[in-house]
Amino acid sequence: MPTRMVTVSTPIRRATLLFAIGLLAFVSAGTEAAGAQTPADSIARWTQALQSGSDSAKIDALDRPSGVLAGMPAQQWPRATQTALLAELNRLHAALLSGVGVTPGTAEDHGEYYMTLAGMVAGLRTREAALALVPAVEVGTGIQQRVARYGGEDVVVPLVALVAKRYSEDDALETLGFVWFWADSTGSALSDASRGLIVSTLVAAAASLDGEILPAMSAAQAAQSNMALVQGIARMVAVICSNPSTGRRLGTCQATTNDVATASKHFDARRYGPARSVLTTVAERSQRAKDSGEFTAAEYALLTGDLAALLGRSW
Repeated sequence: MPTRMVTVSTPIRRATLLFAIGLLAFVSAGTEAAGAQTPADSIARWTQALQSGSDSAKIDALDRPSGVLAGMPAQQWPRATQTALLAELNRLHAALLSGVGVTPGTAEDHGEYYMTLAGMVAGLRTREAALALVPAVEVGTGIQQRVARYGGEDVVVPLVALVAKRYSEDDALETLGFVWFWADSTGSALSDASRGLIVSTLVAAAASLDGEILPAMSAAQAAQSNMALVQGIARMVAVICSNPSTGRRLGTCQATTNDVATASKHFDARRYGPARSVLTTVAERSQRAKDSGEFTAAEYALLTGDLAALLGRSW
């Protein structure tokens, strides 16, 4: 019987993520059922099936990983195997983004095949894996966080491109928020250009902010230290006010920039009372700026996220 060409519907059902998570745990930790490890040529045959096998061979390969793979952390898999997984996921994404039919298998088989493949690639925890997973951010928060953590600066432009295509738009926007806050919480590099692109993309998609994006950001903010939040406020002010500012907006930006710098100095010196007073002034000024139209509602929401998280704490 000839293989049927199918098109994967989007969004892919998030419920199927449970299957991928189970597979990822199986592959990462191994199970008693994996039995004795097989020779290296077993991995080679498994890899070849994924690279050039029939649709049924590919499905079978992902259903039953080689015994050696099942007992080995994903990061230690042979380079050829990692490359084959990345190439297969990239192949499927190229087809999905182009709107053309993809194989293997029936529609149901393909949904499980795709989710399993994405889960295995997520286990690699590399920059290459993060880039390959960008179109898979709709799978769930776990994939979004892997993309943000291991992709960082390099995934900003591809994520913005997804938003422009209106492909998994809300999930791509949410992942951009994770990229920003992951950089802030870990001290990883994120250029001013990338921060500006993230903010401009989020502001342009203001209607989507209140759905899942701001709650996701709030969760990230809650995990940050007080100093990280202070630094995050300064970065957000700098990015928002880097847009052309004239008239009252210019005055608001200058005063806010100066106040945040003053609050940061107070915080460094452990003068917490004065720091809170200055940051409260910043919050009140930002509210007035939103009410008068100097800041858009989206700019206000992004700017005051860290402020609200910090002022809501006891320190």
